[in-house]
Amino acid sequence: MTKIDRTIYPLPENWKEIFVKTFELAEERGSCVTMRGLIRNADEEIMDCGDADLIAQWLVFKERAQVAFAHEEVHGRMSLLKRDHPLNVRLIAEGRIRFREAA
Repeated sequence: MTKIDRTIYPLPENWKEIFVKTFELAEERGSCVTMRGLIRNADEEIMDCGDADLIAQWLVFKERAQVAFAHEEVHGRMSLLKRDHPLNVRLIAEGRIRFREAA
């Protein structure tokens, strides 16, 4: 992955709080798709720029995400998604989350 030049695209001052809230929300929603995206897109940034507390939180999040991924491998894609979570309700209504019918 190409590293982002932070001299051109600086992170906002509250970037650590944004990352924490984002991965907490993904987990709260049961969104493995979002968790995978966060790990893929934010891991290097957090490990390079995060302080010890953020890195510790991130590593715990990644461990919990691996448990969620394993669950979905057994029980199916989106099996952890909380359909009644307010954000998921909105995303489903907007057609941004779609469920495949069983064949």
